Amino acid sequence: MTIIPAKKAVESAIFYFADILAPEDIRLEEVELSDDEQYWLVTLSALVPAKQVAAHNALAEVFKKSHERIYKLFKVSAKSGEVKSMKIREVEHIDG
Repeated sequence: MTIIPAKKAVESAIFYFADILAPEDIRLEEVELSDDEQYWLVTLSALVPAKQVAAHNALAEVFKKSHERIYKLFKVSAKSGEVKSMKIREVEHIDG
């Protein structure tokens, strides 16, 4: 089986992501070929409008976020480049 290049899989995932959610500032976070070499696993992040939480005071209103970064895991066929799935990807944030 001929495997498409990782770059092609990433391009397919970005196009799919942009078409479905219209996010801003899409970034490549990870790309990996599955153990069985059937899929490219592509993690992308992007900015989307933040969920609006009612501010309880003026200071909270000033510092509320307008956008938040989300992470998605795309399963892309290594043969055709077709996106087969998009899932929420949880990431651990390191405080320091």
